[in-house]
Amino acid sequence: MLHLRRARRHQSRGQTIVELALILPVMLLLLSTASDLGRMFHSRIVIANAARAGALEAARSPTSYVADAACDAQVNRIMCAIVAESTGSLLNVTPADVDVTCVPAPCAEALGNVIRVTVHGTFSLITPFLDNFFGGRTIALSSTATAQIAVQPNITSSTPTATPTPTPTPTPTPTPTPTAAGATPTPTPSPSPTPSPTPVCFPPTASFTVSPSTGKKKQTVFAFTDWSTTTALCPLTWSWNFGDGAGSSSTSTLQNPTHVYQAQGARYTITLVVSNAGGPSTFSRDVTVTP
Repeated sequence: MLHLRRARRHQSRGQTIVELALILPVMLLLLSTASDLGRMFHSRIVIANAARAGALEAARSPTSYVADAACDAQVNRIMCAIVAESTGSLLNVTPADVDVTCVPAPCAEALGNVIRVTVHGTFSLITPFLDNFFGGRTIALSSTATAQIAVQPNITSSTPTATPTPTPTPTPTPTPTPTAAGATPTPTPSPSPTPSPTPVCFPPTASFTVSPSTGKKKQTVFAFTDWSTTTALCPLTWSWNFGDGAGSSSTSTLQNPTHVYQAQGARYTITLVVSNAGGPSTFSRDVTVTP
């Protein structure tokens, strides 16, 4: 009887091992498939967000684009916006992956003009099983965003209204005093001040990028680059809030500050408020801080 029980116990263990050997490959296949699909979904979101960020900047700066060239704050702001949005993701967007077209061409600031930004990317599958569904291991991704080119008010043809300057009170003319030789000196009149025109300041447009978009607490230095625009001769002031509630260390009035987060958080929201004589403008972005 004892031998029979031992035989059944060994038989049960052997059956369990066989079942596990059959199930384990299926479980691994399901896990890798789910991972691949999740990575591909995230990559599609990154491509779409990068195209939208490029179109947003293109609407403000339609001529600030150089094909197949790296980010340059002076001449290639559109590429800078795309790179900033895709940095830290699974995709590495290069200048060759970006296309910018205008209708009508060439790109110019005018009512009704439209600009299109297309961002391409390549995603590689890990699971060979999915090759049959997607036609290969490598999948080409692409997203296009369209925006109407913003037209700034034209103030070059109008003459700024000069601020009235009070007329100085005339100084009494002193009575000429004869000199010893009998000549009378004539006092020299002082010139009246010339009124200075006051520039017309329109409200600014706040914008900034952050690099990287994901980092570690107490280690990663997040760098913020201001891309706000303002009317000529209307200087800006900057007010940053890095969203971690760390008192004065969580704010800055610099144009391009940096910040190190001391605690992890799923997501922190950074807010920039820029102001000129025409009023304020606000813009926000998120970063993720890990342990």
